[in-house]
Amino acid sequence: MPLHTVIVREDALDHAEKAALARRITDIHVKQSGVPSNWVHVVFQAHPAGAVSLPATPLGCRFIKNLQGAASIGNSRRMADDKSRSA
Repeated sequence: MPLHTVIVREDALDHAEKAALARRITDIHVKQSGVPSNWVHVVFQAHPAGAVSLPATPLGCRFIKNLQGAASIGNSRRMADDKSRSA
């Protein structure tokens, strides 16, 4: 299953913003891959400000890291094709 990890400062997003971002990430993945939306998972990892830094420079931005997809769009598309063939 596709897994997208969003790493943010703990004060960066409230629950509604996380839900909206997760929906947008899911919509993009579904549009690009053709997999069902319930296959796509979005996980938020929140860290205190200053917990992650570049060499000698604490990150002060809202997002520490944009996105990391554990399953590529191509793999998701292939999985969807395999599932439809076996049905």
